[in-house]
Amino acid sequence: MAKRSGLRTAFLGAAFIGLTACSTTTPHVTSVAPAGAHLSQYRTFLLDTGKIEDPDGVKVGNQTEVGRALEADVLEELQAHGLTPAEKEPALTFTYIVGRRVEQAGEREWSYQEGALILTAVDIKTGQTVWWAHAQAVIDPKDKVHRHLKEAIAKAFAHYPHVK
Repeated sequence: MAKRSGLRTAFLGAAFIGLTACSTTTPHVTSVAPAGAHLSQYRTFLLDTGKIEDPDGVKVGNQTEVGRALEADVLEELQAHGLTPAEKEPALTFTYIVGRRVEQAGEREWSYQEGALILTAVDIKTGQTVWWAHAQAVIDPKDKVHRHLKEAIAKAFAHYPHVK
């Protein structure tokens, strides 16, 4: 478990570094499956509660409005791809980390928000990560963060295979 947590932290750190190069509020999304991963073989999943990290600290995902909205969007995408939720003996566990930070610059304290999302899918039997997606965006403080997350989740699953 510590190995996966460290991996997620590294991805989140990389996401924040990449955010400073973004000049748009449209999320940049990357999704990856290791060579030889046959995602269409997995039919069931458990959506594990993730973490929300922001300037106020770390929160349990489903205890926040953002986390609940994110979980609903991920659940919708997974089911649209033909996967079935399963509390007992799921083939995959999906989890997430959302990070947000506020940067201030200049004499007038101009500020902007950077956001990152990491989704991971772990094969329950092997404990191996079989898919992950990473999204990042500069967020206009006037925009709703939920819009960016929904768009990022849709882009992340755009190339995820449908179960037959």
